[in-house]
Amino acid sequence: MGFSALVAFFFFFFFFSFFLFLAAIKLFFFFFFFFFFFYCPLPLPPGTMGLPFFGETLQMVLQSCSPFFFFFFFFFFFLLSPRSPVHFFFFFFFFLFLYGFIYKTHLFGRPTVRVMGAENVRHILLFFFFFFFLFFSASVRTILGFFFFFFFFIFLHKHRKKVIMRAFFFFFFFFFFFFIQEEVSACLFFFFFFFLFFLLVYPEVKRFFFFFFFFIFLGFQPRQASFFFFFFFFYFFEEMIRNLFSLPIDVPFSGLYRGLRARIFFFFFFFLFFCAKMARKEPFFFFFFFFLFLMEHTQGNGDVVVFFFFFFFFFFFLCPVHKELKESATELLFGGHETTASAAFFFFFFFFFFFDVLQKVRKVFFFFFFFFFFYHFTGAGSGKLDMEVLEHFFFFFFFFIFFLRLSPPVPFFFFFFFFSFFLNGYHFFFFFFFFFFFCDTHDVADLFTDKDEFNPDRFMSPSPEVFFFFFFFFFFWGLRSCVGNFFFFFFFFIFLVELARSCDFFFFFFFFSFFTGPIVYPVVFFFFFFFFFFCQI
Repeated sequence: MGFSALVAFFFFFFFFSFFLFLAAIKLFFFFFFFFFFFYCPLPLPPGTMGLPFFGETLQMVLQSCSPFFFFFFFFFFFLLSPRSPVHFFFFFFFFLFLYGFIYKTHLFGRPTVRVMGAENVRHILLFFFFFFFLFFSASVRTILGFFFFFFFFIFLHKHRKKVIMRAFFFFFFFFFFFFIQEEVSACLFFFFFFFLFFLLVYPEVKRFFFFFFFFIFLGFQPRQASFFFFFFFFYFFEEMIRNLFSLPIDVPFSGLYRGLRARIFFFFFFFLFFCAKMARKEPFFFFFFFFLFLMEHTQGNGDVVVFFFFFFFFFFFLCPVHKELKESATELLFGGHETTASAAFFFFFFFFFFFDVLQKVRKVFFFFFFFFFFYHFTGAGSGKLDMEVLEHFFFFFFFFIFFLRLSPPVPFFFFFFFFSFFLNGYHFFFFFFFFFFFCDTHDVADLFTDKDEFNPDRFMSPSPEVFFFFFFFFFFWGLRSCVGNFFFFFFFFIFLVELARSCDFFFFFFFFSFFTGPIVYPVVFFFFFFFFFFCQI
């Protein structure tokens, strides 16, 4: 009895002290918030802060998951707007209806301001761009590593991005044009023959893109390795990504624990692969360009490369140069295959629901490939695509713009500012977090009447309002923009050609939902039915 009372006393004392500490922090921000800036004549953005400590996080979760709120908000917005809602965050739709494009709330223990609208985004990115910092949770920073260049401050990020952009030079993509076409064609035939028409699209597409980018970025050749080596690489990397957004508590069987263990094993297999590459002295191809620049960046003090690789194993956990090299490889894989796999899945998804667009794409093929047919049947060419052919596909570029407007692979991010500023008649404090949604900024743009109609032809009429940049915001902007945006268009040009001219597909599961964390992917995997018609365009 005495021991139980002692345990209960210490348990109560610990938690009571912990909550007192949290209350002291909240009170500090309260007085700082209301008394230090009392002289400011402008008001805060409209909105509510919710409960103490928890804010409105619980309300957001309940409204997003409850069937009652689902049908209520679906019916509500279907009547009041000419389009039906395409998001599952009905909590944000409700605040958008009440307060407009700028409002404050309290999510995940932090005061948060949600900003949307092209004018507001333009003011922030043009005038306050150098003073904000992208925010990621503690578990993401721990698993991906602190050398992940998205975590850097703007000046360090600028230097690292210059290094990586040298590897994304336009000339390098010409070398891999036919390789990408052959790999995409082989992937589609593999889907057809191996799975006997029925296919879980997202897992298989994700696996294909992982090995494809592993070769492009890191020189890994899939056909020269064993299946188990493949499996371990993919399994540990997926385990890392699966546990990115978890509680920052490193205890056994927690999400962070599993993610860190998978990270160690993934780096170990990467170390074995890299040493084998250096020992065999194989040609690195595109891998050479990427890692040449990355190693040049990591050896800022002029270290000797031979000395670095001679003590490679000894410095496996201690050498910061090698740690930065491994995390640079991880960021290339994470930024490459996760987003492209999501975009490739939505290619299938939109082509199924908008079959007329797929037919339009095929008509464009037959229209622009007349000279290609002649070139092929006269025997002068190899019958394959080339860059000269793709340069005529203006419709494809408009297709990608509208496709990314409806479903950007990364629809939102968090960031916070280092100073207070004024915007649109409101005062924003520097400790506020900003919650910025790409897709909502696209939705509230009033350029077109039928915004949810998948019609890329509307871009064919040249208009200065149509191409206003901040209405279409899918690769971010400025120094924080995606380094692989040109590679995305280059790759999906070829992917779209091979997909549209080779196969048709249908899927069977009509009750679907998607998870955003932050990359969008389906919660319930889709079974697709494939059949090929072998159209050689």
